[in-house]
Formats: sequence, structure tokens, C-alpha cells
Amino acid sequence: MSTKYKKPEDVPTEILCKRLEELVQAVTEGTIKTNREFTMRVPAELDRDADLVLLEVSKRLKQFDKIKDRFDIIRQDAESEVRKMQRSGDTRGENFYQGIVSGVNKACIELGI
Repeated sequence: MSTKYKKPEDVPTEILCKRLEELVQAVTEGTIKTNREFTMRVPAELDRDADLVLLEVSKRLKQFDKIKDRFDIIRQDAESEVRKMQRSGDTRGENFYQGIVSGVNKACIELGI
């Protein structure tokens, strides 16, 4: 762990996840390990200090949910446009909107959402 990161958002998600796994392991191993792993250092180590790691992970999860919600809205809007076109018989833009739906679906699968 280090002080090489200047802002919490600079810490790569992979590093945060690794540290989160270490903190979970410490909790399962008991008080001594938990006390050692849940210390705060001066200067702060953004990729190690439990409070900072947990807070940043929480922020990223909230951001992820916002992205997921936006994908859902885009997908629903595009699907609605496809249905409108199909009902009206005007299918000139149908492929465009189906492409959007397909792209959003693919992105959601890749992101696991």
C-alpha cells in the first residue's frame, strides 16, 4: 500500500477490490486481525485505509447504479420508439433504434448489469 494516489478516485477499482477482499478476510479472522487491518495511517493511504477504501467503493457502487439506471431508460425509450414505428408502419428508423437497443443490451451484459 502506498501514498502514490492523491485522490480517492485515482485508485484503480482493481486495487480497491483487492483491498476490500483483504478487509473481508480480516473480519472473518477475528479481532486481532481486524484491529490491525482497520487502522488509519498518517499520511492517509487511499489504497489501504479501510475507511477511505470503503467510502470510495460505496461512491463507485452508487455511480454504477446511476449508469445502470440510465442504460435502462435508454433501452426503454428505444424499445418504445421501435414499437411506435411498427404500429405506424413507418419503419425507416426501426433499424437505428433496434441498433441502440442491441448496443445497450450488449453493454449491460459486458458490465454484468
